[in-house]
Amino acid sequence: MDQAIRWTRQPVASELRTLPTLEGKTVDIIEEMRRRLGDALDYLAVREEPCGVEGGAVRLVATRGGKRVDSLVIRRGGRIHYDFAADLLEAGSLSPFDAEPAGAERSRWQELLDRARRSP
Repeated sequence: MDQAIRWTRQPVASELRTLPTLEGKTVDIIEEMRRRLGDALDYLAVREEPCGVEGGAVRLVATRGGKRVDSLVIRRGGRIHYDFAADLLEAGSLSPFDAEPAGAERSRWQELLDRARRSP
């Protein structure tokens, strides 16, 4: 694919896994970035599919305990699903900077968290 065409839009993960070099080799740039910058990055966000107003999917890639960990954030219309198998965004934890919610506020937070953990 022509380089001028390739960069008229944001590439998706599958394209970045097989990025051609000028020498004709292919490089998994996602894995290279994770491996080389893993200690400096909380996570790397890469479009899993084209994203737009209607929705899309973003892959989060990180290094935890020396191993690669992936998570997906998917939006379809007004619904957002987050893969909690690896909670890279720490969405399942309360903010240490805010007061601990109590009563109805805590229940509502837990209800929303439980809904987010279900499939999209």
